[in-house]
Amino acid sequence: LITMVQALDADVLPGTLHLDSPTPNVDWSRGAVRVRSAAEPWPETGRPRRAAVSAFGISGTNAHVVIEQGDPPDTADPGRVPAPGAVAWPLSAPDTAGLRTAAADLAAWLQDHPHAAPAEVAATLAVRPAGTHRSVVVVDDLPGGLAALRAFAAEGHDPSVVTGTAASGRTVFVLPGQGSQWPGMARELLAGEPAFAEHLHECARHLDDLGGPPLLPLVTDPDADLTDSALVQPALFAVCTGLAQVWRAHGVHPDSVVGHSQGEVGAAWVAGALPLAEALRVVVARSRALAGITGSGAMLATMLSESELTARIAEFGGGLDVAVVNGPHTTVAAGDADRLAAFAEWLDDAGVRVRPVAVDYASHSAHVDRIEEPLRAGLAGVRPVDGEIAFYSTVRGARIGTAELDTDYWYGNLR
Repeated sequence: LITMVQALDADVLPGTLHLDSPTPNVDWSRGAVRVRSAAEPWPETGRPRRAAVSAFGISGTNAHVVIEQGDPPDTADPGRVPAPGAVAWPLSAPDTAGLRTAAADLAAWLQDHPHAAPAEVAATLAVRPAGTHRSVVVVDDLPGGLAALRAFAAEGHDPSVVTGTAASGRTVFVLPGQGSQWPGMARELLAGEPAFAEHLHECARHLDDLGGPPLLPLVTDPDADLTDSALVQPALFAVCTGLAQVWRAHGVHPDSVVGHSQGEVGAAWVAGALPLAEALRVVVARSRALAGITGSGAMLATMLSESELTARIAEFGGGLDVAVVNGPHTTVAAGDADRLAAFAEWLDDAGVRVRPVAVDYASHSAHVDRIEEPLRAGLAGVRPVDGEIAFYSTVRGARIGTAELDTDYWYGNLR
C-alpha cells in the first residue's frame, strides 16, 4: 500500500521485484494485463490515476483497497495575496550577537524569496525553538520587514524591533484608565487588524442600543474631542479591549488581568466576568454619572508616596483626598479645582514634582459621594459571574473572584 501511494505521488508505475519472466502458463498476448519487470512512467490519461492493492491473509482474511490520485497541491504564490494587518516575526538566539546574526540570515533569505508572504514567514518562525535572547520584528509588509531586519543586524536596534531576555513567568494584561487616549487612536488598527475591527463594530452596536456616543468617529477622527468623559470612557474601553482581542488573535492569552480605574471594567470583560453588553452598560453608567461633578474638581499627579501625600495634605490644611496610589512614589490628589491649584503651587515651591491630570472632575474622592444615587441606579442589576482568568483588583489590592464585581464594587471603583 505504501509503495502504491508513493507511486501515485511520483507518477511512476513500479516494477515487480524478483521477476525475470512471467509464468508461461498464461497467454500474456491476450487481454490488457501485463506484468512489469521494471519501473516506467505512469501515463497521463486526463483522469485521476487509480491503483488496487490486494492482500490474502494466511488465516483466510482477504482485503482489497482501491486508492485514487489526490487533487494537485495549490502552487499559487502566497505572496501575491498578502494577509491583512501587521504580523510579528520572532527571532531568538543564545545571546545578542546571535540575534543580529539571525536577523541577517533571515534578511538574506527574504532577499532571495521576494514573494514570501509575511504571515507565512511569521507562522514558520513562531514554531521554532526559542533561545533566551529574543526579538520580535513588527511587519506591515515585506519591504518594511526586510529593512527592519537589515537595520537590526547592522546596528542592533530599529523602531520596528522589540528585544528582550526570556524569563520564567506568566502573561498579564494591564488596562489603563482615562488619560491614555488620543485623537484617531484606532484608525490604523481598524484598517489593519480584523480582530480589532470586528470587536469595535460589536462595541459600536451595543453602544447604539445603550444610547451611547457614536464610537467609530470618536476613535478614528484625528480632530475628535476627547475631553468629555461621556465620550472618552466608552471609546477607551472599546480600544483597550480591542487590543486584548488583537493579542489573542496573535496567540497571546492572559493568565491574569488588572485594570486602573475605568480600566477595571475592561479587565472584568477580558476575565470573563461580564458579557460585552453588560460591561459597556457599566462604562456608560459610570461616564454619565460623572457629568454630575464635571467642572467642579481636578486631579494632580505627584511624585510622593501615599504617606507623604497624606502628610502634605494635612500640613496644607486638608480639603483634599489621596485619590490614587499608582506606585511607591507616585500618587494622585483630588478635590476642588481652586484648592488643588493652590496645593500644586505650594508643592512646586517645596520642590515636589507635580503634573495636573487632564480631567475637570475629582474622581476617587469625596466629590463622588454627590453622584452615588444616580451611579448606583445606572449600575443596578449588574450580574457578574466567575471568570476563567485571574482578576487582580486595584480597589482592594488583591486577587478577587469576579463574581464580586457587583454594583457595590463598581461604585467603590469610582469612589
